[in-house]
Amino acid sequence: MYVITENKNKLRELSQEFENLINELFNQINKNPSIKVLLHGGDSILLEMPRSEIETTVNLIRTTSRGTSFTFSGGYGKTMRDAYLALKLAKATGKNKIIPFTPETLR
Repeated sequence: MYVITENKNKLRELSQEFENLINELFNQINKNPSIKVLLHGGDSILLEMPRSEIETTVNLIRTTSRGTSFTFSGGYGKTMRDAYLALKLAKATGKNKIIPFTPETLR
């Protein structure tokens, strides 16, 4: 919207707010020694973690983004490929979802 209306100031504000949010998430996630950050850049964070940390991490993302205008989509699975496919499905089916990859995902 800000690009179409050529509102550079609002675009900068939005960009800064988003960057702050992503960095806050990164910093909070990075405190957990059982989670390995594989990628942190732009609007993406790719993590490797034990299954036992998924719910805690999802709750952290929801709590951190609450009260902002941003939504987060995510996917997880046993492999990076599975997680990527789950992410794409989450985005394609309404966004603001975090879903697992299952064999049924491909059906």
